[in-house]
Amino acid sequence: MGGFFLYLCLMQITRQQLDRMLMREGRVLVRIEELTKESVNLSGNEILVKTIATTSIAEMSARCGEVVKLSSKTDIPYLNYSFKSELEVSPGDKVWWSQSAIGKILKNRNSELVMFECEGDTLMVIPYAELLLKKSGDTYVGLNDRVIGKKVMPKAHAFLDLSFTSMGEPIKDKYEVVYVPSFNGKYDNGRHINECAPGDNVMVMGSGRTVGELEDKYNMHLDQEYVYFRSADITAIHD
Repeated sequence: MGGFFLYLCLMQITRQQLDRMLMREGRVLVRIEELTKESVNLSGNEILVKTIATTSIAEMSARCGEVVKLSSKTDIPYLNYSFKSELEVSPGDKVWWSQSAIGKILKNRNSELVMFECEGDTLMVIPYAELLLKKSGDTYVGLNDRVIGKKVMPKAHAFLDLSFTSMGEPIKDKYEVVYVPSFNGKYDNGRHINECAPGDNVMVMGSGRTVGELEDKYNMHLDQEYVYFRSADITAIHD
């Protein structure tokens, strides 16, 4: 697939303009921690990003930052998110978000400004529903029904099971739950929330195909590399 160049004007705003800014519904303004040099060239007030058509501008930055402003509403109607959540973050919280967060807005509303610069800080707009994890004080909480976990390495077996059923099925990945969501929300399409606890070992629907990497290629400043998945995608829980 061919690539294209996406030009974004990094709008300069003053602190007074930032203080007066009102966020549109379902959007969160975050102060991002870094821009990656591999995918961004700075030229005056323009950012030139070379992307593939299916990738998003989220490639530009580490996917964590500090909440600056947010709307009281958590949903963006035209994005049709099935999980509806109550507001669970506040200005000052550190948050992590999905890799496709920025692209979700740009894909549907290309004229919408998603990045600003204010007194040396780079600010980015992301959908609330793409938030995965927050840290408030010393407490970590999963957001939008996302469970944060780490992959459990399979134990070595003394023999190889060559039965017909085992050879026809892929080995399912298991994950140890580290941080759980507050379950403050619901699905509008019939899916069910599965409550779990830190330390639980869980299996996830689709042999892990619904699991995403929280750190991706960036250092999220957590103790180790974590994955995220919906509690609704858990198929089995073991203490």
